[in-house]
Parts: sequence; structure tokens; C-alpha cells
Amino acid sequence: GRAWKVVAPSELETEVLGKYFRQSRYASFARQINGWGFRRITQGPDKNCYYHELFLRGMPHLIKWIKRHSLPKNVSAEPCHNPNNEPDFYHISKMFPIPNYYEITNEQAINACQQSPPRHALQDL
Repeated sequence: GRAWKVVAPSELETEVLGKYFRQSRYASFARQINGWGFRRITQGPDKNCYYHELFLRGMPHLIKWIKRHSLPKNVSAEPCHNPNNEPDFYHISKMFPIPNYYEITNEQAINACQQSPPRHALQDL
């Protein structure tokens, strides 16, 4: 529930991208999701998975806080990446399990939507 992976990029291009997005190439899709703050894991069991700390299974109320990054044209969208700083979702899930979507009440969801944006928890680990 913390990361997702494109297991068949060529099928994504032919079956999904052209129908639902303006671009039809996987490389363009990857550039777009990077612009929204999704990061790609480069090593370990989750290699090539994408994650965003506000894109979590069963927590759709967090999506409203995801913003597109705007950068000047001469700046790369991909900052210098250090694989040693990638999150370990197995460790994080033990410490901070994602609540079961069906256990969240309507009142809890409404309260969560009205709160200020969450602090970026992954940066603290």
C-alpha cells in the first residue's frame, strides 16, 4: 500500500497511456509522475517501484495535498539521488502500519480531510 510498480511498460503504453493521458510513451509518463513528487526506488526488493508519501492505499483524503512541482526550464526535475536514503517500507510498515480502509469511519475521513497537510514522515526516518 506504500509503493506501486509498472510490471509491463509496453502494455501500459499500448493499453492505457494513449487512452487516458496526453502522452503515449512510458518515458513521458515517468517524467510526469516525477513532476508530481513520486520517486523511484533503485535497489532492494522494491526496485523500480514508485512511491509518494501522500499516496497510500486506503487513504484517498491525502491525495489533495499532492502538488505538481514547477521548476525553471534549465533545472533538472530529478535531484541528485542517493540510493542509501531510499525508504525501507518493510521497516516503516512495522512501525507505522497503514490502517485498514474499512476500519476508518466517515467521521475520521472527514476530520482528516479538514486537517492541514501532514508533515513529511519519511524525511524524518
